Amino acid sequence: MILNGNNKEKVRRHITISKKVNDEMKRLSEINNVSHSYIVETALRYYIENEGVEYLELYEVLNKLANPIHEELKRLRFSSNDMNKDLMIVKEFINHFFVTQNNERLVTTDEVKSKELEALEELVNDDLKKKRQRKLSS
Repeated sequence: MILNGNNKEKVRRHITISKKVNDEMKRLSEINNVSHSYIVETALRYYIENEGVEYLELYEVLNKLANPIHEELKRLRFSSNDMNKDLMIVKEFINHFFVTQNNERLVTTDEVKSKELEALEELVNDDLKKKRQRKLSS
């Protein structure tokens, strides 16, 4: 493949470009006193020569933007895990209260689930399904 402009063999192509790109190509053509095909060929040559090149400056900028977001997501995940743990403890105590009603031994949900807790779980699951459906339909 010859990438320099010295190749005498030319191939005619019909291309479609956006109006904005066409206007910019006309402007560049007039300023630089070159043909439209020269601008297209130069742009394509540049693209071919630089395809796959890593732009380190762009990666640095993106990392600077992403790192604070990543750190905040970590904090949120840890916070969410703590809240989940606390909610599980509360769930166990509620279940214990309904199952034992002043019994001395702690009864966990693994051993016995109260009817009240099952009803609460079903209610919460139904609410979550409705919220998911609303989110998907919007």
